[in-house]
Amino acid sequence: MTSNFVRNLKTLCGQPGISGYERESISRCIYNIASNLNANTKIDSDGNIVSVIGNTGNTIILEAHADEVGFLVDRNNDGIVLSPQGNIKSKKVENQNVFIIGKNIQGKIGMSQSNNFLFIPSRRIDEKYIEPGDLVAYTRFFRKNGNQLRASALDNRIGCTVLLELLSMANVFGSTNTLVFVFSTKEEIDKSSFCNIVNSNKDAFAIVVDAAYAQPVDFDTKLPGVSIPLLGNGCAVQTKGSGFFVSKTDTAEIVRIAKKNNIRIQMEKAPCGLGKTNLAKLQSQGIKRGVVINIPVRDQHQQISTMHLSDTNESVKLIWEIIR
Repeated sequence: MTSNFVRNLKTLCGQPGISGYERESISRCIYNIASNLNANTKIDSDGNIVSVIGNTGNTIILEAHADEVGFLVDRNNDGIVLSPQGNIKSKKVENQNVFIIGKNIQGKIGMSQSNNFLFIPSRRIDEKYIEPGDLVAYTRFFRKNGNQLRASALDNRIGCTVLLELLSMANVFGSTNTLVFVFSTKEEIDKSSFCNIVNSNKDAFAIVVDAAYAQPVDFDTKLPGVSIPLLGNGCAVQTKGSGFFVSKTDTAEIVRIAKKNNIRIQMEKAPCGLGKTNLAKLQSQGIKRGVVINIPVRDQHQQISTMHLSDTNESVKLIWEIIR
């Protein structure tokens, strides 16, 4: 990885981007970095950032979603009620630090007796400035200790940073294939759209980069057919998840490439109904083949998640060998 990797990751994790409301926040931040790496970068009509390198050989779509979970403000008899944008579990996030975007109002997440999320402002005087429709994000956090890194919104700013690293490498070294880098929106609320991208890139092969579940998790990892990765043991090749299919042939080829190049990988197989990733959306909109290369992240969808940079390094090496 280049020396810019951690700096880019810190920049992306520091920028909020609630699912469905990314365009003027995290999308603009990623666009500024990507366009400096590659002039052929744009934002499409669905808000996806698309950066293309090359126009020969096979077409490979490399995708990572840029959005994060968060909240919208509402009000009712419970107080300042928060509507979650994405899958957020109440027992895990109560008392975690949040803020209202654009208003510099700090607070914590509370829970009402009717099990609604609440915004509890740090200063009561700020209540009068809070309005329905305000966006609430986790308070930003970023701390590196050796190879361990703890930060906000690692799902999926880590995948986006991996793509930026690969975009930089492809810009320097070139590619015999056509590489379509996609930083997508609305994944957490299941509204990602790739129709324009797929229609422009028929017969493309997709590589989706996301955050993987990392042990410990709150479901049974000993269920038949379930395999959940550990931090620090390599990137995760996801072969089972919600709504998508990875062929055994493609999985075997990824394993072969990893072994040939001494790249550490783990196999990720999520329980039934879990392990959502945008490969399902890509396939539903016309992509026939693809794989998922994830970076293990512990405590996803909370204010602070944890990852291991060595896993990220393995993912960059593996994907680079695939696209070569």
